[in-house]
Amino acid sequence: MQRPRNYVSIGRERLDITRIRALNATNESAHSELLASCRRHFLDALEAFARDRGFVRAAILAGLANEAGAAFDELAGLKDRKGFEAVRSLTASRISLVHEEDLEFSIVLNDVARRARERCEDDLARVHAGMMQLLGQRDTTSEQCPVGPEAACRGLRGLAESADLDPDLRLKLLSDNADELAHVLRGLYRRLLDRFAAAGIACRTAAPRAAQVDRDGVPGTAPAGRAIAALHQSLLPEGTGEGTDQPVPPDLMRVIFQWIDEHCGASGAQFSGSQLASLLSPRRATAVLTVERLFDGLSVDPSLATGLRTALGHLRLPLLKLAVESDAMLSSPEHPASRLAQAMAAACAGIEADAGGQSAWLGRVEAIAQQLSGPSGSPLDAVRRALAATDALIDERLQCMRDAARVASDAALRSERHDSCLAGASRALRALIDARTPDAVVDFLELYWVQVLARTAYAKGDRSVEYDTLLRAGAELVDSVQPIEDGQRLLPRLPDLIKRLQGGIDLLGLDPQRRNAALAPCMDLHAAIVRNVPPPSYRRMRPIGLRLRPVPGIDRARLLMHGGHSPRDAVAPKWLQSVDIGAWLFLQGEELGRWHGCVGWIGPMRQLMILVGTDGESLLLVSRRALSELAESGNAHLLQIPSPLEVAARRLAQVTTSGRKA
Repeated sequence: MQRPRNYVSIGRERLDITRIRALNATNESAHSELLASCRRHFLDALEAFARDRGFVRAAILAGLANEAGAAFDELAGLKDRKGFEAVRSLTASRISLVHEEDLEFSIVLNDVARRARERCEDDLARVHAGMMQLLGQRDTTSEQCPVGPEAACRGLRGLAESADLDPDLRLKLLSDNADELAHVLRGLYRRLLDRFAAAGIACRTAAPRAAQVDRDGVPGTAPAGRAIAALHQSLLPEGTGEGTDQPVPPDLMRVIFQWIDEHCGASGAQFSGSQLASLLSPRRATAVLTVERLFDGLSVDPSLATGLRTALGHLRLPLLKLAVESDAMLSSPEHPASRLAQAMAAACAGIEADAGGQSAWLGRVEAIAQQLSGPSGSPLDAVRRALAATDALIDERLQCMRDAARVASDAALRSERHDSCLAGASRALRALIDARTPDAVVDFLELYWVQVLARTAYAKGDRSVEYDTLLRAGAELVDSVQPIEDGQRLLPRLPDLIKRLQGGIDLLGLDPQRRNAALAPCMDLHAAIVRNVPPPSYRRMRPIGLRLRPVPGIDRARLLMHGGHSPRDAVAPKWLQSVDIGAWLFLQGEELGRWHGCVGWIGPMRQLMILVGTDGESLLLVSRRALSELAESGNAHLLQIPSPLEVAARRLAQVTTSGRKA
């Protein structure tokens, strides 16, 4: 028997096609409204970002909205894979629109988009998954997301153009606010995720990242779970199966929690040795033992600041309760308990073990953790509340670092440009100098002429006529001291050469005595060549190298960069090539001492950054070249912030392994 055409059968159910079509139409309407809401929230977030930076004129804000809105519409309006594939190659050009005079801005703008995408990676991936459901698309990248950083950066270009900013102000707009843009987008994505959840759209990504977790402002942190899970596994009795345990009866759970509250706090009793622990399954009993071993190790860890060690101790009770409920906490790096321990360490990043209770951040972390010590309802809910409070504290501290660094951003921009000019001048002189160049001339070029070239490049550019003229004068100086059979032939060339060298030295503002002293060894060498006699003895001057000096007009700020010529460019370590706002670095040197600093600002050329000390006030402006040189000698490192629980688990595993070998 044939079924009516307006019915389909699934099992015994009959579905009315007409009703399905009506339902689909309703869903499409709801999706359209949600898509329009996403567009509105996207533009509102960018407008608020612009207003916070002083752009309040309607025409300027319209330029931002028009470009960002156009980017959203183009990306959201594509309806097939072919269209998305076309955008895959067009996205960069749409935010670049490269012209010859606009190339530097375009390069920096692309870098801002990349950095924002990396900073928001997890949230952006989930938002993009939701957007693909709204658009009915699959297999697209986050670069094609209508609310992604690329679309936002197209809006920034529209803002810069409508505000008619000159090239320097355009770069300043990006360098001062790149990290702020990522912060704004991250907040936007979280709001959109809430809206998607309310609409019943599951924003699941293809697979969780196995690489290290890189939360906003806390790069370099290692995920917890691996060493802890291995420790738990090593403590399990032989023959323990992999099956799932039966839940602990609620009445027994209440008794156990009460016992933990009464005996495992101040008195420090071990629950694993109690009679109640013997009522648990082997897996749960071992999970409890693992937690106790971890916190016993943490309590004597000398690498932790005292305040952080005390704060972590407050996690003991809720983690014991969670271990009684399930051993899943010990194997999942995404479990709130694992994330809380990691977040507490991140909130206290850079604070050394001997800091005592001097840091306000330590005190605030401990205050959050103290709320976990007393009896409460669900231990998981308590941990989640503490995690949210600690995450907010991390964001607050990072914002303080950004604000502190911004005070020196103008000085940092000038220093970055000067260092770039100095590096270019050094490379130019290295091409002129060889093993045959006399020491007197080498010193003159490396101590004085490099400064002349750098200042000219800063003021006129390294492709200017003035720069080329001075570089030629340096080359002629090197050529003039090469051995020749008849020194008298050199004499006609010298007056003009010396005059040009003196003119270059005058750019440094030296007094006549110092100017003459700078040129005297070269002139003595010329005199010896003209008379066909051996050159006078000469002792090499000490190279300037790295210099640490105060930043004029800014209290508690210092600048670390090369003061002059550098004989070679140190190779930048991998971590420096990708370091971003919020990373913590450790530096040490004779003048500098031991220095922990958070990256609070990075220049548009990524050649200089501002580090903010753990006190939130002291600043160190440091060039990429200086960091590379320090890293080569082992005096500069990216400060890793592993989970204290993970570190304790590794130590315990090493002790266990050593004991077995013995």
